[in-house]
Amino acid sequence: ILAQTKALVGKYGGEIKQIEPFGAEVLGLDFSLKIKEELWKQLQKVISDRGFICFRNQGILSAEEQIRITELWGSKEVHST
Repeated sequence: ILAQTKALVGKYGGEIKQIEPFGAEVLGLDFSLKIKEELWKQLQKVISDRGFICFRNQGILSAEEQIRITELWGSKEVHST
């Protein structure tokens, strides 16, 4: 994971780490708040490069918050994956 990605995630109070052999783990981001576009774009790149991201310790999110977060990565359509 690039240093600039780590710095950007840190700017928003989080930390990002590689999971081996693939994937990434993000700690400390508060998804109950609106995610800034610059951060979302970097997270998209990490997903593209590493395959997936785990967002740890989110606490309890409302149904509306969960929908808003998942819509960052696609629509409300059901997918086979």
